[in-house]
Amino acid sequence: MLRRPGGQLVAASFWSLVLRGAGMLSTFVLGIQLARYLGPAQYGIYGLTLAVAMLLSAFAQLGLPTLATREVALARSGRDFPELRGIIRWFALATLTVSIVLAAVFVVGANLWPGTAADQFKTPATIGAALVPLFALTVLVSAELRALNRLVLGQSLEILVRPLTQSLLCLGVFLALGSLGVNMALALSVAASLLALLLAAYWLRRELPSEARAAEPRHHLRKWLRAAAPLALTDVLRQLDGVYAVLLVGLLTSTYETGIFRVAQSSMMLIAMPLFVVQVVVAPTLARLFEGGESAKLQSLLRLAALASFAAGAVGTLLVAVAGKRFISLAFGADYAGAWLPLLILCVYQTVTGLFGVGLVLLPMVGAGRELTISYAAAMFASVISGVVFILKWGAIGAAFAAIVGAVVNGLLASYFARSRTGLDVTLLSLVRANRSP
Repeated sequence: MLRRPGGQLVAASFWSLVLRGAGMLSTFVLGIQLARYLGPAQYGIYGLTLAVAMLLSAFAQLGLPTLATREVALARSGRDFPELRGIIRWFALATLTVSIVLAAVFVVGANLWPGTAADQFKTPATIGAALVPLFALTVLVSAELRALNRLVLGQSLEILVRPLTQSLLCLGVFLALGSLGVNMALALSVAASLLALLLAAYWLRRELPSEARAAEPRHHLRKWLRAAAPLALTDVLRQLDGVYAVLLVGLLTSTYETGIFRVAQSSMMLIAMPLFVVQVVVAPTLARLFEGGESAKLQSLLRLAALASFAAGAVGTLLVAVAGKRFISLAFGADYAGAWLPLLILCVYQTVTGLFGVGLVLLPMVGAGRELTISYAAAMFASVISGVVFILKWGAIGAAFAAIVGAVVNGLLASYFARSRTGLDVTLLSLVRANRSP
């Protein structure tokens, strides 16, 4: 018996949520392992190397994963098999070519960077450079799998397979050797990423129609690159939002301070899970209500989402204020007790984000991609400028304060653009106004 498309979508959404929860937990466990195995200084080197690789991989993607999600789905539904094979082939070649160039730049730049402090990054950068093409290609193939209606499978590679594999490899090596250095940790990250990419390639080939595998590829390189350019900017900004703080802390302070901040970030991922759940759950309904013109119901949902987001952030902040220092010492080790205050400030950042509601979720649901990019770009500019000042003065704590500055700028702009596009208030103030209404 065939399942209805609506039922398939609900099932895929549910399992996607479960998958992301498991992935967040796996990533958190991996963070605990690496923090304990490496110590703060080496963990800082690992974090900085990984941050550079992730950022370069975002540039290497050229916006093609987002474009592939649309183009592959259209070619498949239209049974345009030459087009489908051309997309798969040329998107991969473009991503691979650019990522190899950027990986080479990473290695050369690390080896030519002046100063004795830079010497400790040369070997890690040489190993970590291999992650640039592995990350970029895995993101691309994952997007193509999702476009072929393998929604859960396409998400599992980045979210769960890679961190879980690396966690198991790290545990095995540590038990066998009794220790784990930063170079070995990065090599194991490369191994786990390679496995994820090989699985992705195998699954993609299996899911492609046989007609597509046999077809002569047709391509429209200029058209694709023009369409991908604005998408690439948004992808880079999103990736930069996740790594800029580690990069600034690593460049402006010490590897020890970088390791401390990495632990605060890792812990924040776990605490932010309820906010992520709120965003995932409401996004499809926001799009449906907007398209249906149901403004009253949409405003009610936005109000509820803002309240839930703010409450999740506030509860997380309270828990960290009361028990955060003990939790960090128990989970990561006493050497990381200094991560408690940056973590507490990051929780305040999460609460501030909740105060502005889900404007960043609403904008892409109503076709306001340009406004979303502007919000991200302005927030990133504010975060980086304030981050340089704050980090030089307070180190990891300053990076957490810079995140609050970015959250305020992002929230203000996103809520303004959301009101301009929909006429609705996405912030928590909408609840106050509703209570005052007769």
